Amino acid sequence: MRFGFNQRCRDIVSNLAEVADAYFRKWFFATVFPHPSISLTWIFTLFLSPILLYRALGLLGLDPPIRWLGLSVYMASFGYLASLAMGFRFGKPVASFFFIVLLYYALKDRMSRASGYDIALAAVAFAASLFFDETAIFGIAIVLAIALSDIRRLWRLPAVLAFILIVYVPFSKLVLPVIYAKAGYPINGDYDMESRLSEIVALKVPWSNYEELFATTRMNTGVILADLSSISVLFDPQLSLWVIAPLILCALAWVAFYLPRGVKASPSSVPAYMFVLLLLFGIGFHSMLVFVTPHKIWGVYWYGGFLTLPWAIIVALGLNRANRILACAITFVLVVGSLHAFLATN
Repeated sequence: MRFGFNQRCRDIVSNLAEVADAYFRKWFFATVFPHPSISLTWIFTLFLSPILLYRALGLLGLDPPIRWLGLSVYMASFGYLASLAMGFRFGKPVASFFFIVLLYYALKDRMSRASGYDIALAAVAFAASLFFDETAIFGIAIVLAIALSDIRRLWRLPAVLAFILIVYVPFSKLVLPVIYAKAGYPINGDYDMESRLSEIVALKVPWSNYEELFATTRMNTGVILADLSSISVLFDPQLSLWVIAPLILCALAWVAFYLPRGVKASPSSVPAYMFVLLLLFGIGFHSMLVFVTPHKIWGVYWYGGFLTLPWAIIVALGLNRANRILACAITFVLVVGSLHAFLATN
C-alpha cells in the first residue's frame, strides 16, 4: 500500500481496489487453483476494454474486419500486455479502460448520438479515473482530439471534464491529505509531482533542466516509436525476416482465400491526423512524467501504456484505406513483432 506518499493519496480508489484484489487472489488460490497472475483487473483488461474498443472503432466508421485488426494491434501492444503482467496494480490498467470509455462517449457525442445520460456516465468515468492514476489526465486530451474535429461539440463533454478537473485539483491537494491523516496515514513522503511540473511551466528551474527534459523527450520518442512499430523484429537474429517470411506467406494465402476482395473503405468520422496529434501530445506528456517522477520507465511498457490506444486507432484508420490482404499482413507483422519483443521486458 502507498498511503504514505504525498502524490499517492489521490489514488485512494486504486489503493482500496488493491486491498480487495489481495483478498480475491487469496480466495482464488485457496478455493480454485493457484494462478500467478489472476486479478480483478482482468474484468477491465480482458473483457470490458476489448468489447468497448471494438464498439468505439465502429463509431469511427470502420468495418468489422478492420475493427478486429485494430483490436489485435491494441491487445498485442506492450502497454496492454504490461497491464496483464502487472495485474496486481490497479491504477494504470483501470485508467486505460476509462480512456476507452471516454473515447467511446466522445465519439457518440461527436456524432450527436450522446444523450445527457451518456455525458453523465463519461463524467463519472473521468472523475473515477482521477483517483486511480496520474495518467488519467490524458483522458481530457482524448476527448479534445475528437471534439476539435467539430468545434460545436466543445461546450458539451470537454467542458464537463474540465470542470471536474478544476474541482479535483484543490480536493486532492487540500481535502484528501486531511482524510488520510485522520485515518492514521499522515503524509510523510517526498513525491510532489504537481510542484515540479508547475516549476517547469513557470520557468523557475535552471536551464540545464530544460536541456535534460529535451534530451529525455528525444530519446523517449525513439523508444516509443520502436515499441509501437515493432521495428526491433528487423534487427533480432532470433526472429529475422527470413524466419517470419514463411508465416507471412501462409497468412496471406489464408486471407486471399477467405476474405472478400474489393471492399470499399468507409470514411472515418474523425480525421486520422487528430489521433496523430493525440499520439504526439501523449509522447510529450509521458516524457514529462518520466522527467518529473522517479519512475524512469521509457517506452510504452507500463508507464506509457496509454499511448497504445491512439496508436491502435491510427493503425486501424490506415488499414481501412489499404487492401484487405495487405492490411492483414501488416497487422500480422505488428502483432508478431510486439509479442516477440514483449518477452524481453519480463
